[in-house]
Amino acid sequence: METRRKKIFEHYPYLVAEQGGRVLGYIYAHEFYGRAAYAWSVEASIYVASDARGQGFGRKLYAALEDALRGMGVLNINVCIAVPRAADDPYLTVGSIAFHKRLGYQMVGIFHQSGYKFGRWYDVAWMEKMLGEHEEPPAAVRDFHGID
Repeated sequence: METRRKKIFEHYPYLVAEQGGRVLGYIYAHEFYGRAAYAWSVEASIYVASDARGQGFGRKLYAALEDALRGMGVLNINVCIAVPRAADDPYLTVGSIAFHKRLGYQMVGIFHQSGYKFGRWYDVAWMEKMLGEHEEPPAAVRDFHGID
């Protein structure tokens, strides 16, 4: 995980929420697709500790991430969310989809049985949020460390 964090942080934001020295959550963005044509899009991932949910940490992390990405010139954020196939799933809920909808993300589509974890198959939902106007030609995207 530390290797992944360092690699992401070379070009993109990797933000952490902590309280009293304890990590309560983190969020990061990384390249969406490894070709120049997709430089204006990122994929974001967030984690908030289960006992810290509902306290505003996720919303604050996303606000900080989106501000940093706008400063870089990123225009699209995409998120990939594992979706339970049954209402009584012991590992996942649809809470993440509802959370992202409240933040202005829109559903793009669902890939069926595309993720395997906890010994079972999950559907994967893709959601997106536009951060800025899509002008032609677009301004170049800057590295996270190159913004003010």
